[in-house]
Amino acid sequence: MKKSIWLMIGIVVVLCSLLAACSAPSASSTAPSSTAVKPPAASTSAAAKDSPQKGGILKVAINVGISSALGYPAESANDALAYSRPIQESLISVRKGGVVEPLLATSWKIDPGAKTMTFTLRKGVKFTDGTDFNAQAVKWNWDLIMAAKRAPNFKSVEVVDDYTVRVTVNAYQNTDLSGLAVGSFGIISPTNVQKNGIEYARNHPVGAGPFKFVEYIRDSKLTLSRNENYWDTGKPYLDGIEFNVIGEETVRKMMLQKGDLHRLIASGITAQELEKAGFAKKTCPGGTFMLAPDSNNAASPLSNLKVRQAISCAIDRETLVKGLGFGFLSVAYQVYPGFSEAVIPNYPRTEFNPDKAKQLLKDAGYPSGLKVTMISNTRFVNKDYVTALAKMLGDVGIQIELSFPEPGKYEELRSKGWSNGILAHAMQNTDNLNMCFKQYFTDIQMPSVKIPDGYQDAINASLSSPEMDPAKLQAAFKIMMDNLMVIPYAEEVIAAFYRDGVHDPRGDEGMIQTVIYKDIWLDGKAR
Repeated sequence: MKKSIWLMIGIVVVLCSLLAACSAPSASSTAPSSTAVKPPAASTSAAAKDSPQKGGILKVAINVGISSALGYPAESANDALAYSRPIQESLISVRKGGVVEPLLATSWKIDPGAKTMTFTLRKGVKFTDGTDFNAQAVKWNWDLIMAAKRAPNFKSVEVVDDYTVRVTVNAYQNTDLSGLAVGSFGIISPTNVQKNGIEYARNHPVGAGPFKFVEYIRDSKLTLSRNENYWDTGKPYLDGIEFNVIGEETVRKMMLQKGDLHRLIASGITAQELEKAGFAKKTCPGGTFMLAPDSNNAASPLSNLKVRQAISCAIDRETLVKGLGFGFLSVAYQVYPGFSEAVIPNYPRTEFNPDKAKQLLKDAGYPSGLKVTMISNTRFVNKDYVTALAKMLGDVGIQIELSFPEPGKYEELRSKGWSNGILAHAMQNTDNLNMCFKQYFTDIQMPSVKIPDGYQDAINASLSSPEMDPAKLQAAFKIMMDNLMVIPYAEEVIAAFYRDGVHDPRGDEGMIQTVIYKDIWLDGKAR
């Protein structure tokens, strides 16, 4: 068995991709309170000795086109929300260790008893269309998000005065504040929508962030330019940013090596090669690669726990990680195994056992095996991982038809559901892992995964504690694993590589995907 897997892996062309982002979300555990190419000549310093220099266009790569409109967060998919973040700034940001930083809000007060969050907003800020940022604009934005059911814990939004806004929630949750840093909570100009219409706004985003929209050429390039009137005086340093859609991993690597890209997120053999070549890098823990069967569909064979157990037993995690990880991947028998607060003590592993997998299929009523579809997207999961998994499952009688729909269709399946299939996806790293309960297995995310008895109560208990409580978090994850809502198989180390002359002084203060573009600058070597 292993020999066949190794042979398969040996002939696979490794095209490594990373977690992006389903909104590269980040969250805090904040307690209720206020407030072969020539290597580069030098490394990117985390604290550059030289003073920041203005100018230059930062060129980065994305591996697939953006799946939805950029300028209307109430409708935008996670990838669009991530790429529009430099345009549509949020009230706060969350960095490493759950530290909450002010952006468009200067301070805040959380009152768990009253179930309110009150924000004091930054004065004198303008949207890039010249209109005022104020409490009325925030309320307009958040009312849209509530109407789109993207803020399920919000009850109401109130304008206290021109620069104070208060949110009342249904029940206090320890993710309420940090959740505002991500997802659909980037603030857009109400006037842009009201004056030009929703369709125009969808494709012409206007915010109050450090950069402004120039153009997006579908499946080619997103171009941003500096917001000269940005509130943080002297920033951004860059003249602009180009997000270039480059589908081939080998092409992305060559472009970084030639100097045609400034920054590249890479994994697997590409990351290994760039590291050996001496490129500067910054890393962070990644999330969990997993399979999500459509267990909520009673007609699907995947609704049978024994079938899901058979899938787990069929996966040779060790071989996959050794063959395709290249030092940037580790084995996962639980979700988030690299985070001590998430690891369930003494939880039994599902070891690789193809004979047991075949017996479980027989016990489930499928002695001759079955056929299912495996759906994935290379923005989230390396295609080679999916190919290897399909081979392993096929070896025990689970015949897999692979499907890689275009990004928009994939997002539709993820949000509206899929039938007789397995979604090969990834659960993203966050500073407060309770955020995963809001990102996955909700009314708007992965509805095809069945919610078992007791799971929602366990989530509520974990969310309602003043701070993230590891025991309560693990209790919810245990229900997830007992029922194999998802089948984890690997966890990734995410690495960003830089060409010489790129200074990203805050690049290791949070998740690699959540970039603080306003602080990046280029010296003469990178222009």
